[in-house]
Amino acid sequence: GAVVVDGGLNVELKATGRFRIQGQVDSAPEGWTQAGVEFLDDTDSESDIDPRNDRLMLARAMWKARQLEELVDEWIELAKKKERFSGQIDQLLKDLGDMPSSESPTDCAMWVGALINPLPALGVALEIRPALLSARTAEERVEVVLTGIQRSIQHMQGQSLIPGDKKL
Repeated sequence: GAVVVDGGLNVELKATGRFRIQGQVDSAPEGWTQAGVEFLDDTDSESDIDPRNDRLMLARAMWKARQLEELVDEWIELAKKKERFSGQIDQLLKDLGDMPSSESPTDCAMWVGALINPLPALGVALEIRPALLSARTAEERVEVVLTGIQRSIQHMQGQSLIPGDKKL
């Protein structure tokens, strides 16, 4: 949706597919950012990027994605205690919809990435979006979010995210 804010237009977009930026990202003088994109084929989303993403890798990705279900429940419970405003997590979950099945590990990984790195930020997880978006296989994407959600849970439980670091 779009909302007029302070004489400008605040536009919120929801992606419906994955894409890769092609060429240069430019800032227009009018105040927006623009780039050419190549949309990735979601009909074969688990194998369209890298031929190394064979059936065994996909099976491992699905197995790892199944581990996310319990972690997501634990993360949500902890994150509700860290909300920046009342109902933030409930609204986020409503916006995201149901968690995709582990049978679609890329979709599942992207959903978890959006959950733990929402906008506006909660400040309870390290930024994983660049690593998630640049991962070349479903297995790599699931590994990124597994590590990200585990570290976020540890952080919310009072443990450091980075060895020797006291804060996020």
